[in-house]
Amino acid sequence: MYARALLSRSFFFLSLGLASSLPSRAAEEVSPPVLPLSEVLKLAKDENQDVRVLLARAEEAKAQFTQALSIYMPHLFVDGSYTRNSVSGKFALPATFVVRDMGAPTGSPNHDPTKPDGPNNLEGNQTNYRAVEENFREIQVQKLDQLQLKVSLTQTIFSADQLIAVVSGNLGKNVAILQSRKGIQDLLFEVARAYLGIVQLKEKARVQAEFVKDKKKHETDARLAFSVGSQPKIELLRAEIERSKAENDLILATNALKIATLGLGRLLNRTDPFEVEMPAEQPPEPQASNEDALAYRLDYRAALLGDRVARQSRGLSFAKYVPSISAFGNYQIANNIGFTGRNDSFAGGLSFHFDIFDGLNREGLLREYYAQTHEAAAAVRSTQLRVLQDVDKAKVEIDNARVSLQKANEQVRLAKENSRLVKVRYDAKAATYLDLIDADTTLKAAELAEVAATVDGILAGLQLQKAKGTFAQGLF
Repeated sequence: MYARALLSRSFFFLSLGLASSLPSRAAEEVSPPVLPLSEVLKLAKDENQDVRVLLARAEEAKAQFTQALSIYMPHLFVDGSYTRNSVSGKFALPATFVVRDMGAPTGSPNHDPTKPDGPNNLEGNQTNYRAVEENFREIQVQKLDQLQLKVSLTQTIFSADQLIAVVSGNLGKNVAILQSRKGIQDLLFEVARAYLGIVQLKEKARVQAEFVKDKKKHETDARLAFSVGSQPKIELLRAEIERSKAENDLILATNALKIATLGLGRLLNRTDPFEVEMPAEQPPEPQASNEDALAYRLDYRAALLGDRVARQSRGLSFAKYVPSISAFGNYQIANNIGFTGRNDSFAGGLSFHFDIFDGLNREGLLREYYAQTHEAAAAVRSTQLRVLQDVDKAKVEIDNARVSLQKANEQVRLAKENSRLVKVRYDAKAATYLDLIDADTTLKAAELAEVAATVDGILAGLQLQKAKGTFAQGLF
């Protein structure tokens, strides 16, 4: 009996110890970090895979320009070979000749003036002297094992095709860089839009959680009133139905928040949990002129560069009627001595190439360049109109968001007052439970509309920055 009491007492104190340790453990749990919008944009710029693709495309454009520029750089080649021949070949040649008195006439007979001159009728008469070879030197025409090394250096002096490629490649590289930056800016704006969508869902879940608390309180009051017989059971059933509906809406809102957060995490290449916060309201944009918007918009600047590429390519296309000129130099060394008496040699010079008639290809290219010029000019004008339209549209959206937020604030104030009065009338038995439900629903809708208007106002400010080309400008 004593042992059982001691065991029960030990179990009681152990339970108290475990219960007292639970809050401390819960306090030790680290909550997910809160990422502000600025940090999210920076993470997206550094970690997003689509951003890396766009940056890689810009690097590809730089590399392509380097390839085009390499044509006008000196080219140095080294070629070597080893050959095993089936036979070797050589012969001997005299290095010097000496004159000797042979003691008798030598050579062909004397010249016969009656016959035409030729190999068998040489001019002059026979003498006793003769040229005798000496100091014979062997010349190796072909070795069994033959080695050869050749070093070549070429330099393009002028080439119309390569000149057009270099000039257009330089500007095209800058166009690709601007287009890449514009793509990154658009992607970051979509990240900001997704972030604000999560903020709205988070606020919606918060409002819904408060709504659930109110419904549970109404259910408790209705249950108490039914237990004492002051209200019929139908009022309790209505309260239970509304509580169940509110809990279901809360679950849906929470799951939607989780799904949206996972989507944003994919854009950030992040798997760790995180929280978002309502950004500070964007300050009103200064009234910048249209010229300022055109100066900052990356797509308009890219269109201007594209127009320059087309015009310069068209201007340089006439150089195709000029010959291409290049210089070259070759140095060759082998293990075989040739007729020069040396085993190495050097040669250099100039070469040119000119297409006299190329089947009207140049004329077709000229027409193509003229068409590209007109196309680029039209693209510049179209982009300019789109930029101005985007700025004007964004300004209207800001005005709409400002008015909507003012009306939403007013509706929340009125809905709160209406909810307070309905509750007073309901407690005084002057209003039905349906009136109470309607007032709570109206207040919830007003609060959600206020959150949506706040988020829309912030998004409208970001949209105006994007229209003016200043959005996330500090991240580039």
